[in-house]
Amino acid sequence: MPTFHEAQLRHAIHYSHIATDASNSYLQGGEASQSGLLLFDQERVQIDIGWGWSQDQPASTPLDELLLAYADAMAYIGDLRYNRQRQRIPQLQTAIAAARRLERKQAEVSLLKGLGSVYFALGDYRGAIALYQQQLKIAREIGDQQHESSALRRLGVSYTALGETHSALQYHQDSLTIARQIGDRRGEGSALGALGLAYQALGDLNRAVEFYEEQLQLARQLGLWQAESQVLNLIGTALVEKGEYQRAIANLARGLTIARQINDRQNEGNACGGLGLAYQALGELEYAIDYYHQRLVVVRELDDRRGEGFCLGRMGTAYAMRGMFAEAETALTAAQHIFVTVASRSGQGHVAVCTANCYREQGRFIEAQQLYEQAMTIFAAIEERDRLAECAFEFARMLRRKGVETAAQEQAQRALELYEECGADALVAQVQAWRDGRGLPLNQKRGQDE
Repeated sequence: MPTFHEAQLRHAIHYSHIATDASNSYLQGGEASQSGLLLFDQERVQIDIGWGWSQDQPASTPLDELLLAYADAMAYIGDLRYNRQRQRIPQLQTAIAAARRLERKQAEVSLLKGLGSVYFALGDYRGAIALYQQQLKIAREIGDQQHESSALRRLGVSYTALGETHSALQYHQDSLTIARQIGDRRGEGSALGALGLAYQALGDLNRAVEFYEEQLQLARQLGLWQAESQVLNLIGTALVEKGEYQRAIANLARGLTIARQINDRQNEGNACGGLGLAYQALGELEYAIDYYHQRLVVVRELDDRRGEGFCLGRMGTAYAMRGMFAEAETALTAAQHIFVTVASRSGQGHVAVCTANCYREQGRFIEAQQLYEQAMTIFAAIEERDRLAECAFEFARMLRRKGVETAAQEQAQRALELYEECGADALVAQVQAWRDGRGLPLNQKRGQDE
């Protein structure tokens, strides 16, 4: 008869195999992905018991092997089902220690990638970069081009989040080149999406959408539902920035449907945030605030500090546009605290614009002007042209309300030129109409000025 320890070990090994079966199904894409997630959800209690027991045991070769088996099985599903701060970090740190004891470089490089992704999602971009640099170093040492491509892409995304987008572009291009050389189609799709993000950050919206649409085509060919949901959301947010709101809503709604079908909370939250932006731009503030609240629930559940900050900033503007100034200031103060904590220059510029919008709606023009100018300085420095254009136009609206028409025209012209550079044709038309006094832009149809 087996001892209690032996019985627990057998149980843990058995459920590591179940977890692997769930992962294998999930990675097949399409309907198989749902089957894999269903299998995991049905067996999660026992999987968690087996995995948790394995983590609590003294280090030994058999237990280290088991820890690596669980970590490998949960490389993708784990990000969908476990809390990042409380669960994913200790899971991955324990597995990295096991890989190092076993001198398994291949496993270590994969686990470093996973841990870096968690740090990135939590807004610790410098911490993520340090982990991705370790991943890149080991990948090159062992000649693992797939993980080399992955590390380069992730470094690029991290530098983009820090506002160092030009530095990111070469990382992304190198990642795409390697992925295509080795026939890694999943990696190729991810690299295309990362390039789209970089160009969107730089305000080149047409080029960003081109990269996203290439990624979408690949995701559909491979049956990657999570990737499809993600890129539909990216296309949607880019279309919002281009002023093509109905197209944006169609893409975001589809992304939201897929995310909910596979219980992908990250992409569900992203879709809700994008829909909030679109409806806010259309002046449908009740819808916008409702979607922002849905996003806020998700980002807080996932400990996504950066996402929470951007959501609170947009929510603050929406509240201000409805005259709910106390709620607006509460949201904006929280957003400011987050972006100082995570050291995001883009985020600090974002919350400055949103706070300026709130002050404008209250007639606090001097304070608003200071914040608009501060935000424009930030966006010009990090070359986020689309955000700079948005800020210039919001500033123009304030100046017209204040009665300073010449300065308002100057800022509107600046916004117009920037939107033309970004390829945001719909917004060009809206700004031209506002500048020439021919009507309200769509996103201010309920406003009180102009």
